[in-house]
Amino acid sequence: MIWKKEHLSAEAKQAPSLISHLITNIEELHSHTNHKDAKRIGIVGGGPKGMYALERLLHTVQQEAYEEPIHVIWFNENPHFGSGNNYSVYQPDDLLINYCIGNIDGWLRDDINEQVREQLSLRDWIAKYQTTDSEVTPTDFASRGLVGFYLQDIFMQLQSSLPQQVTISLIVAAVQDVSYTNQFKISLANTDDTLLVDYLLLATGHCYENVPPFKITGDTAPFEYMASAYPVNRLDVLPKGQSVAVMGLGLTFIDICLQLTEGRGGVFNELGEYIPSGEEPVIYPFSRSNLPIQPRGPIYGDSRYAVRAYTKQVLQTLVDERSDRKIDFQQEVLPIINEEIQFAYYSTLLETSSEEKVKQYINGLLADEIFSIDQLLFPVMKSLGDRHQSTKAYLDESIKRAEEGELHHPYMAATAVWRELTPQIGELYNFGGFTAESHQYLDKQLWSACCRTSFGPPIANMKKISALAEAGIIQFTIPPQSQISYDTDKQNFEIGTEEEQYTVSFLIDGRIARSEIVRKNSPLYDRLLERGLIEIFENGTYQPGCIAIKQDGRTTAKIDNQEIPLFFYGTPTEGILFDNDSLSRVRNNLASPWADRILQLIDTHDTYAQQER
Repeated sequence: MIWKKEHLSAEAKQAPSLISHLITNIEELHSHTNHKDAKRIGIVGGGPKGMYALERLLHTVQQEAYEEPIHVIWFNENPHFGSGNNYSVYQPDDLLINYCIGNIDGWLRDDINEQVREQLSLRDWIAKYQTTDSEVTPTDFASRGLVGFYLQDIFMQLQSSLPQQVTISLIVAAVQDVSYTNQFKISLANTDDTLLVDYLLLATGHCYENVPPFKITGDTAPFEYMASAYPVNRLDVLPKGQSVAVMGLGLTFIDICLQLTEGRGGVFNELGEYIPSGEEPVIYPFSRSNLPIQPRGPIYGDSRYAVRAYTKQVLQTLVDERSDRKIDFQQEVLPIINEEIQFAYYSTLLETSSEEKVKQYINGLLADEIFSIDQLLFPVMKSLGDRHQSTKAYLDESIKRAEEGELHHPYMAATAVWRELTPQIGELYNFGGFTAESHQYLDKQLWSACCRTSFGPPIANMKKISALAEAGIIQFTIPPQSQISYDTDKQNFEIGTEEEQYTVSFLIDGRIARSEIVRKNSPLYDRLLERGLIEIFENGTYQPGCIAIKQDGRTTAKIDNQEIPLFFYGTPTEGILFDNDSLSRVRNNLASPWADRILQLIDTHDTYAQQER
C-alpha cells in the first residue's frame, strides 16, 4: 500500500492552516515588549532537523526546570515549518519516501518528552487519521506530502504544549547574512531590517548550489540550465516536446521524470503502461556510469538481512581504537565489508547460514568468478547493441531483484550490507576518524555508488521509470562520461563524447549539491566564512568541503579567543559527520547536546551578569 494525502481525514491536514496563523513578521516582533528580557535563540531552517532541535530544547527546559524566559525565533524561507521543502504538503503524491513507514518516527524514544500528550510514529499516525478500510502495515510506503502533514502535526503538538516561559515566533524569510558581536545580527532577504539573537542554530538542509558542469560566460548560468529540480513545480516552465537532459540517475532523477509526466496529466494504467497527456518533453538522462539506481522493497523487521555478529564485533574493535589513532578505511574497513558482502551473497545463493559451506563454495571458484564489492558497486551493464535497450533491460532486471528481496536474491542481500553497517561506519568516519587518503577515497570514489546500490527508491516508482522508457518519453541514449558544452548562439547544449554528441534544449542538474565551501557554492556560508564565524574542516591533507564543528555541533571558530554560540545540525555537517540526510532522530543526533549546551551557556551568562552587578 502507498499512503497518499487523499487517504487522510481533514483533521490530519489542519496543521498548515494553523501554522499560517502563527507566522509573524519583523515589525510585529520589534513591537512586542513581552520578549524584551528573554534570551533569544534563533533556529534557521524549518525542516525536520530544525523541528527536532526545537523539540529537544523544549524538553530540556522542562527537564532542567529552567525558569527564565526564552524566546525562540524560527526562520524559514517559506511557510513549511516542520516539513521543510523536502516534505512540503503541497507537492504531488507521486513523489514517495524511499523507505517504508515503519522506519519513520518523529519522536525520540530513548528520552521521552513527557509534556507532549500523544507521540505517534508515522505508522500509528496514519492508522489514526486514515479514511480507508485498509490495514496500515509497517512495510507500506507513503508520499512525501503525507509525511509533511505528519511532521507539521508534530510541530503543532509542540506548540500546544510549550513551557510557560518559552515563546516561539515564526519568520518567513531567507537568511542572507549573519554577523556577531556579543549577539548575532541576522539580515533577511527583501528587507533592510535586522534581528538580534543570543544563540544561533543553522539547520539549513540542502542550502548548497550545484556548480554548473559546463563553462559559462559571465557570472550567470543560462536560463536553459536548472541547477536544482526543487521545488518540482519549477519544472513547469519546460515546454512540451522539447529535449531535456537530466544529469544524474538517482532519486532526484525519478522526481523530475514523474513531475514532467504524471505531473502534467499523464497516467499509468492498471497494466503499468504509461498513457501520455501530450504535454511531456523528451527526457535524456545520463551520469558518469549511466547505471540506474537500484530499487528496493520494504525493509523492516525480519524482512531485512542480518549482518553477522562477528563482523559487527570486528568493526567495534576499530571504533574502540579510533580514539588512539586514525583508521584506514581502505586497508582496515573495506576488507571487512567485502567479506560480509561475499557471505551475504553466497549464503543467500546457497540458502545456508553455514559459514563453512559458504567458505568451501567460494574456495571452489576462480578468483575472477568471486562476487565482491567491486561487482556490487560498479557492475558492468550487458550490451544489447542499443544503449537505450541495454539500460532498460538492466533497469528491469534491477526491479526483478528488488521484488525477490534481500532474503531471497543474492545481489539484494549484498546491497543490504552497506545499509546495515552504515551506523558503525559513521562511528569510524565522524570527526575525521579515517586517515585523510581513505576519507577522501570513501567520499569521492565510493559514496555515490553506495547510495545508488543500497538506498534506492520504492519498486513502484522504478516501474514507472521503466514504463516511461518503454513509451519513449525517457531516452537512455547519451553515453556515460559525457562532457557538456553550451552554445550561446543556439542557446542549447551539446552533450557527449568525441565519438558521439547529442543536442538538447534544456539541462537539469539532478545531483544533490554537497557542501563545497572552497568553491563558494552557498552564499550564506560564504559570508559566515568571510566573517570568521566558521572554519573549513580539514582531516590532515583532505578537505571534504564542509564546516568544522565540535562534538555538540558548535563552530570551532572563535572571536578574540572566545567561543561563538553558533551551532549546526543536519546537512551542513555532511563531510565531518556521515549520512545525515534522513528523518532519523538518533543518527548523528546533535539536537540533544545542542539543547544541553544552550542552557549551560545561558546559565553561565546569567551567573556572570549577576557577579558583574
